[in-house]
Amino acid sequence: MLDHGSDHRVLEFSQFRLKLIEFLKLPTNVSETALREMIKGISPNVYRNYLTRVERVERSRAERVEGNLDATAPLPTTPVNGVAR
Repeated sequence: MLDHGSDHRVLEFSQFRLKLIEFLKLPTNVSETALREMIKGISPNVYRNYLTRVERVERSRAERVEGNLDATAPLPTTPVNGVAR
């Protein structure tokens, strides 16, 4: 099952992150830790915004995984005349 809202949030965040990296003139393979430290040192407001976006994307991903697990979980059997089917 596709969640286009989740896909959109992830894409939006990826674009935001890349623009931020380009603006800061960092290499595109910069580590997440180094990026966060750089952002935090430059602007606490941008840092808070970045963390909020990260949390939103992580929450979307977690919900998607939960949804996928629910969709693939076997359905409980219903006993008919005392016999599970």
